[in-house]
Amino acid sequence: MTATRSPDEVLAQVPKNAAEVLQVRRTVYNGRDLIDVRSWLRSAVPGGEPSPTKKGLSLPPATWRLLLPEIAAAVADDEGEAP
Repeated sequence: MTATRSPDEVLAQVPKNAAEVLQVRRTVYNGRDLIDVRSWLRSAVPGGEPSPTKKGLSLPPATWRLLLPEIAAAVADDEGEAP
């Protein structure tokens, strides 16, 4: 039996700064599976819901597979490491 993922499933959250968090989500838009990395504003009200911003990138998984090694190489170069 294969596990199914729900649309808009949050895969990860990474703090960006005191006001924002980056969320990685699996989502569907116009019938296309996408992975969305987006900045979300934390609520100013305790217990309030965060809200998404326009700052982000939604790409199909195949495009992320091509892009991620390039990002890893850039990060390794910045840290003086080999990928």
